[in-house]
Amino acid sequence: MPVPPVAAALSRSLLRETVYQRLLEAITHGTLTPGERLRDDELSSWLGASRTPIREAMARLEQDGLVETAPNRFTKVATTSSVAAREAYVIAAALQALAASLAAAAGAASDVGRFREQSDRYDWALWRSDSSEAIAADEALHRLILERAGNEQLRRLIEQLMTRVRWMERHAWPALADRATSQAHESLLSALAGSEPSLAALAAREEWLDLGGLVENALAQAERRSKLEISD
Repeated sequence: MPVPPVAAALSRSLLRETVYQRLLEAITHGTLTPGERLRDDELSSWLGASRTPIREAMARLEQDGLVETAPNRFTKVATTSSVAAREAYVIAAALQALAASLAAAAGAASDVGRFREQSDRYDWALWRSDSSEAIAADEALHRLILERAGNEQLRRLIEQLMTRVRWMERHAWPALADRATSQAHESLLSALAGSEPSLAALAAREEWLDLGGLVENALAQAERRSKLEISD
């Protein structure tokens, strides 16, 4: 009978994805902290899964930049750094600029109302100092723009990079709470409304470089504090 093997394969696939998503959430929301060792037996007990899907999830998380491994030595949650933030946000700015340009050229003006809903949601979350809601709103806004861009390969590149970028953003959050909410997205939305690809690209690039600078500075301050604590 062909049905049981197909059902079993689907079950394994769903298990792998479930394990990956649970570990991803634990890392990005701080349940598993930077530098924390990840041991197969402990994770297996916690997740109720065998070592195979856990190791497959670890491989994916390593590609995402959230896990570091050294063969026969350790597997651990990656650590954040100001240098990593600088490198990641430069790339994010370039890719998000391309997405905004493509979206503007593809008629994103008709979607500006949906974009603005998420921008307003973002501003309101920042006003309340709700980091999770602010990041979720910003993710939703840029996901909508990326969808309008209509480039599947660009979508894959951005989604993989943004997993690490958003993780660093959460670690730097206290320093982002004072970000100028009214200006965060306005230039970008205006360019999209006017169907102006070059201006949309410029606005997106500046937005992500500005955010990257804030994250980099916040992580650099944390690094300095850590060094002082060690020296004491």
